[in-house]
Amino acid sequence: MWREECVNREADVGLGIRWAAAQYGLNFIHVRWESFDFVIPKYRYGEEPVRRFLETLRSSEFKDQLSRLPGYRIPENLGRRIL
Repeated sequence: MWREECVNREADVGLGIRWAAAQYGLNFIHVRWESFDFVIPKYRYGEEPVRRFLETLRSSEFKDQLSRLPGYRIPENLGRRIL
C-alpha cells in the first residue's frame, strides 16, 4: 500500500547495499552478507574473454580496488573455479 511519503520519495526502511547507502549519505544497518557466483558454460571456459575476466577477478589490482568499497568483502576463492 502506498503512503503519502512514498509519493514524496521518502521511505522508512529499505534493503540495499552499503556502497549505495554511502554514496547517498544514508544510514545503513547490516543485515547479512551475500555471496554471488558467475556461471560459465564449460564450452566457453577457455575462451579469451572469459579467461581475461577470471584473470581480472584474481588480480591484486582488482582486489585492492574492491577492498576500498564499503560493504564488500573479498572471498578467498574469488575468480576460482568452484565446481
